[in-house]
Amino acid sequence: RVDREGWPLVPEFIMWPSRLQRLHASILDASDNLVDGLQKTLDQPERSLQEVLGLTGMRKLGLDLVEHVQIHHRTEDKHILPRFLGRFPDLRRAISLIENDHHFLDNAMDVAEITFDALAQPGVQKNHVASALASANSLDRLLKRHTHDEENILIPAALSGE
Repeated sequence: RVDREGWPLVPEFIMWPSRLQRLHASILDASDNLVDGLQKTLDQPERSLQEVLGLTGMRKLGLDLVEHVQIHHRTEDKHILPRFLGRFPDLRRAISLIENDHHFLDNAMDVAEITFDALAQPGVQKNHVASALASANSLDRLLKRHTHDEENILIPAALSGE
């Protein structure tokens, strides 16, 4: 079994595993940008042009992030995880944990989606931005843990060449 630092040295890494890591990196980058942008928006004077522009951009980024993760998880649940189970039946318990993570993340994204969408409502106040920031922080922590765990389960199996 090759540890995480050695994955790029395995010839098979260039195939699916590197694509998974790039996809996860883009999700985590968007999540980091959302948290940072919401914090900066929260720091702007109320009803300033910067706040209005920040609210518009952060709402879109938040909703886009949720949609991107939902599509990614649907693809994993319908195509990738069943293939891994067929090829690596000994991963059944670990893949079950990934699927449970997906359900937990779905619930967190449902809450986040509501708080992000509220940023477009008339009369948005700082408490709405703070609520969106709290949702974004929570989602960010979950995504970071989930993507790391998922890679630690799936990539070694994919690189095993079995």
